[in-house]
Amino acid sequence: MGEQGAFGDELERAIEKWRGQSRKGFLELCILACVKSAGRSYGFAMLERLKGAGLDIGEGSLYPLLTRLVREDMLEASWETPAEGHPRKYYRVSAMGDAFLGRVREERERDEAAYVAIMAGACGPGTGDAGQA
Repeated sequence: MGEQGAFGDELERAIEKWRGQSRKGFLELCILACVKSAGRSYGFAMLERLKGAGLDIGEGSLYPLLTRLVREDMLEASWETPAEGHPRKYYRVSAMGDAFLGRVREERERDEAAYVAIMAGACGPGTGDAGQA
């Protein structure tokens, strides 16, 4: 019997809860990094780039996050009308957003390194004081 069979829907609910919690800040980081690497971007192009990178994100998540990132001065937004087509709202990373992205990227790299170390046995027997009498 696999893990799913042993725990049923309870395991799926726990995974969904964890996924939702872990993705909140991660999506912000991905959006800021995407806009920074593009220089500027409008929502739909950003959505396509993020999906192309393998990120599972929809309009219902992207646009509210863009609105909040503008409100928090992480992104700057401006409307532009191309020669052909409809007006689009373009986003650029602000100075604050750039500083934020740098700091958060460092913290994420530290967290990832710690996780890799833990998975490699850093918390195993004989690696600390825990359990010693």
